[in-house]
Amino acid sequence: NMPNTAKTAEMLRKMELVVTIDTMPSDTVMYADVVLPECTYLERTDPVKTFGGVEPSFAVRNKVIDPMFETKPVMEIMKGLTTKISKPLFEISKKHDEELQDLIEEEGEEGSYAEFDLTLPFLHTQEELNHHAVAMYIGAAEKLHHDGVFYPKQDEYYKQLAANQFQYYPEKKKYYSTKGGKPVTPSKKVECVIGSFTAKGIDAFPVWRDEYEFSVPAGKFKLLTGRHAQFTQSGTSNNAMLRDLMPENFVWINKRVAADKGIKFADMVEVSSSIGSTRLKAYPTEKIAPDQVFFIHGFGEESEELTWAYKNGGNDNAIIEDTIEPVYGAAAMHETNVEIRKV
Repeated sequence: NMPNTAKTAEMLRKMELVVTIDTMPSDTVMYADVVLPECTYLERTDPVKTFGGVEPSFAVRNKVIDPMFETKPVMEIMKGLTTKISKPLFEISKKHDEELQDLIEEEGEEGSYAEFDLTLPFLHTQEELNHHAVAMYIGAAEKLHHDGVFYPKQDEYYKQLAANQFQYYPEKKKYYSTKGGKPVTPSKKVECVIGSFTAKGIDAFPVWRDEYEFSVPAGKFKLLTGRHAQFTQSGTSNNAMLRDLMPENFVWINKRVAADKGIKFADMVEVSSSIGSTRLKAYPTEKIAPDQVFFIHGFGEESEELTWAYKNGGNDNAIIEDTIEPVYGAAAMHETNVEIRKV
């Protein structure tokens, strides 16, 4: 799910050891030396998630069935791994790690290992950790186990208002982002400028700069990508039921531009950039500008084990170039210019 698929594949080929934890035989799994099969979301209980905002709540996804075949929850996988390597790694580390050597002198080997032990974060089950996480709220653990969601003081506040309308907090008890009528900020005012950015050479307030100007050379198109409501990244494209909703992705191209290029609906086209190319079917439409093309992310898998998804549609990451967004350091997905031709 990162740009420049070829570069990622090259990195994986060069690594001495690649270990993956996955629920599917994904493209990355095909480069792995060791695969640790994780159970799916229906076979494991996930960590409690908190939802802030006006009506705070807790939610948890409880397992429906026990893990099937040879799969395990990730906590169990990590416990097994750390149990195997913790003691041998300690023996190696005490020969080379000066801080550990000093600790052994002060506390002895047994006391030092008690702090070094890699299994400590994984000694408890996810269910036990969830129970501990909400222990301060009476009845929360039981409610989460039974209903999957818990609102603090819901026994007092909850009320059904209509057939499909519910109250979880009275209006005066909702958690708006003000205390005593003032925003919870250093200035006690609504802050549109983030002063801490300035010290790092980042605009404290969003401003337009000339280098942001949208530029597409003649004969090329700005590539845009996006998500489909029923698909999660590329991890669900091998699901037969979801495939019924959207069998494959099409590249949107302006209808007039497509006509000039002799491209009709469902024609196979190749979309290419400076780093690679991908093939998928065309969707000429007036819903996109003449200098842009667009297609949904999550298709065009290379793993032959993904029988429904293998080479089905186009892979946007095969053509998205390496560009980093400077403020938060993530990949900028819409900065690549591409060419398109009928094949």
